[in-house]
Amino acid sequence: MNLIIFLIILFTVQIDDPATKIRVVFNASCASANGKSLNDLLLTGPKLQADISTLLLRFRLHQFVFTADIRQMYRHILIRPEQRDYQRIVWRFSKREPLQYYRLNTVTYGVSSAPYLALRTLHQLASDDGLRFPMAGQVLLNEIYVDDILTGCSSESEALELRKQVQDLLMAGGFELRKWATNHLPLLDGIPSDHRRESSSIDPLLLDREASLKVLGLGWNPASDHFFHSVRLNSATVTKRNVLSQMARIFDPLGWLTPVTFYAKIFFRQLCLLHLEWDQPLSNEIQNRWLQFQSQLPTLTELHIPRFIPAISSSAHRFIGFCDASESGYAAVVYLSTPTSSGRFHVSLLAAKSKISPCKAMSLPRLELCGAHLLAKLMHHLSTRVLQNLSADYIAFCDSSVALSWIRGESHRWKTFVCNRVAEIQDLIPSNCWRHVISEDNPADCASRGLMPSDIHHHPLWWRGPPWLSLDPSSWPLSSVDSSQTEQVDDEAKPISSLMLAAISNEPTFIERFSSYLRLKRVTAFCRRFMVNARRPSFPRSGFLSSIELQEAEICLIRLVQSLHFAEELAELKKPSSRHRLVMKLHLFLDNHELIRDGGRLSASLLPYKHKHPVLLPKNHHLTHLIIDDAHYRLLHAGALATHSFIRRRFWILDGRNVVRNRLRKCNRCFSCKPRPLIQPMGNLPPERLSSAMAFLTTGVDYAGPFYVTSARLRGAVSTKAYLVVFICFTTKAVHLELASELSTSAFIAAYRRFVARRGHPSVIFSDNGTNFVGAHNYLRDLGRLLAAPQHQQSLCDAASSSGTDWRFIPPSSPHFGGLWEAAVKSAKHHLTRVIGEQKLTYEEFLTVCTQVEAILNSRPLYLPSSDPSDFEALTPGHFLVFRSLTAPPDNDVSSVSVNRLSRWQLVQRFQQDFWKRWRTEYLHTLQQRHKWLHPSTSILPGTVVVIRDDNLPPLKWSIGRISSVFPGTDSTTRVADVATASGTIRRPVVKLCPLPTQ
Repeated sequence: MNLIIFLIILFTVQIDDPATKIRVVFNASCASANGKSLNDLLLTGPKLQADISTLLLRFRLHQFVFTADIRQMYRHILIRPEQRDYQRIVWRFSKREPLQYYRLNTVTYGVSSAPYLALRTLHQLASDDGLRFPMAGQVLLNEIYVDDILTGCSSESEALELRKQVQDLLMAGGFELRKWATNHLPLLDGIPSDHRRESSSIDPLLLDREASLKVLGLGWNPASDHFFHSVRLNSATVTKRNVLSQMARIFDPLGWLTPVTFYAKIFFRQLCLLHLEWDQPLSNEIQNRWLQFQSQLPTLTELHIPRFIPAISSSAHRFIGFCDASESGYAAVVYLSTPTSSGRFHVSLLAAKSKISPCKAMSLPRLELCGAHLLAKLMHHLSTRVLQNLSADYIAFCDSSVALSWIRGESHRWKTFVCNRVAEIQDLIPSNCWRHVISEDNPADCASRGLMPSDIHHHPLWWRGPPWLSLDPSSWPLSSVDSSQTEQVDDEAKPISSLMLAAISNEPTFIERFSSYLRLKRVTAFCRRFMVNARRPSFPRSGFLSSIELQEAEICLIRLVQSLHFAEELAELKKPSSRHRLVMKLHLFLDNHELIRDGGRLSASLLPYKHKHPVLLPKNHHLTHLIIDDAHYRLLHAGALATHSFIRRRFWILDGRNVVRNRLRKCNRCFSCKPRPLIQPMGNLPPERLSSAMAFLTTGVDYAGPFYVTSARLRGAVSTKAYLVVFICFTTKAVHLELASELSTSAFIAAYRRFVARRGHPSVIFSDNGTNFVGAHNYLRDLGRLLAAPQHQQSLCDAASSSGTDWRFIPPSSPHFGGLWEAAVKSAKHHLTRVIGEQKLTYEEFLTVCTQVEAILNSRPLYLPSSDPSDFEALTPGHFLVFRSLTAPPDNDVSSVSVNRLSRWQLVQRFQQDFWKRWRTEYLHTLQQRHKWLHPSTSILPGTVVVIRDDNLPPLKWSIGRISSVFPGTDSTTRVADVATASGTIRRPVVKLCPLPTQ
């Protein structure tokens, strides 16, 4: 049945309703060469190949071997019931049928955790029943790859017992073995023919297809007991993509074909250096080279590599490794040498690896060292993971005398590149195991330069190593290290810097490298100790630093700074009499340590000598700053006066009060306790405030409250919250108050519609976005959540845009951007709190009071009226609504009467009705002056580190961020900026940002 799986639900949710919304998750894999090195690109699944190579090498250690597969291993393992919801599937045959929901109860192929669950189950089976089947338990732990078992023994009887134990142990867990194969047919006695390997499952490209099969992707002929490779040719057009595809078809987990694959790697790197497109055809010359190489690939199927390594049970075997490098790359190859009955040694190729050199030019000795590093890691891997039960000797050969000199020396002597690799090589392989070999006898030379496929067949140096490996080690040729290459060895040695004279001549730079006065003194004291010990080796100083040594270091530092900044004063002090102004003012003198001290007027006091005569220090030097910082920290971040008084006991700093005060301003801890935000000058008024237009054409809106109202004037009536919605006109400052019975989007939209019905549709509405209220009191937190909710803001914009109104929000946490409506809220609450007090009004009563408050607010004069009784009545917002103040008695309409017929009082009324002219001439000019925020702060630029002010948290818990972008206004002044923090990028006004002091 063709079951089409539409999607896999990756969440533990109960899905029983077809109408339930389901999130579809697509899991796709893609391969890309972008951002990867060539070595990573050419290695297909390095972790997978490492596991396969480990198992194949263990497979070679047994004389009698057999392989088998666990039949349907995943389907025999149940998932815990509470975890099965992770494997839900939804499917149907056609669109007309309803969806059906299933849960997979067993381990499922394709799920990321399936391989782990399967192998973990087998390991648990070995742990539970391994005591009854000890041989089989080790097989399940070490000689199994997913569902493939590759194992064996050194004798036929042991192999038969092992086969029986493996069958019984797996049968105890409900597993059945199929596809049996062996190199010794008696091991298959009792195995049904349908449980053995079938010829139909064998790759038709393999040799001896009737008797050959694949073991973990590698060809194996059980009859002749040898491995071989199969290569499939790519007949497509030769492009960079097809070259890489053909290289990936050469499956060589153990590196037996390293010379061939290395040749292909070098060819592919040349294609990458040409910057060719992936599907661009190659030139004829390059294409012919590849076609020649590709035509010889089928000859690799003729290679027969013996599977079994004889005499492995002997204890006299050795791991013998070779490494080599060329300008193209470096390689390593490892052999296993085991003694034979004839007194000679049998040499078997175990594994090999190669890497191409980086595109950046590197010296040949460094590449040789990289090859030695690769060999050390390969031999360590083989001995610890593959042949961990064997105690073999290490012998590593290298044909580079420079690399051998590095390896045999102490790692700390060399520069970083050589030091790191030498240290790791010495940890993996002892230095005395390394020997020199001439290039002609180095088999790794084949892998570091590459061979054509036809050349690797009959190449005894690669397959068996040099001829003398089969002899006793005492008969091996001796190769001495070339001493003429000593200069190249010294090139990688660390330079020995002089400490004494260089430190004295470059002392200011030395001092500026430190940020702690105590640490500076200790380092100086150790340097002085080294100098003293070098001069008097018979009485060396050792152990912890003493207080005397620290005092001597301090004297040395101060003397140096004074010699640089007070050279003129020093010269004057050495004269019999001096008329130098500073010397005379402070009565300076030199003490026994040649330090300049302040004579002062306290010589007759009982104070200690260092208090009466403090040491003179310059005001602008790093040592002075370090002393101030040290005193500031010792006094637990005391103020400038206390810090300066503490320093005056020992040091006299020129202009010390200002120096200490300026230095303490740069203390980040003190700044964090009391940050100083940026202050920008008051901005220009927007055009909406300066253009004459109909009232409420441009409107600001805000909330006030909550206020408590009752449903009836009864005893015990339940009180509920009500909120005042304040609308204010940008042009006339007219106020409109609406009452919202609850804090919801629908209630606000209803209030907004009532406002529109009475005042008309505005063109633009400004409002807060709610972040000002977050974290305050409970009721303000609820209000902030409503205003900041994206759904609420979207509903407002939708309701306004339907009538052609543009809704705009001010920046977050910037209430001063909405000062107009904040002032209206303050005025409205001023009257309401004084009139209502603690009384609980009904909804109608409270609405009546709000309407009266609205009339009072709209009757306030827009500017300060004159004290002259003959002047006009002050202009109010009510004049723009009903042509008079809302609290004034009505007047007769005289607008249609000619001016020459009006009485003097009627003429005044006529002028009063011409309110727009008066608005421009009498009110608008009052907005010209800036009453606060007159002086700008320092300019804020991207990259500035700031403390973000949060009025709801103590200063030490305020977040720290970095300015990512700024938004200058029309006057080129930045008042809003984006700040990148640990939790993301936020937008804040600059008045909430406190730049950290520059160190």
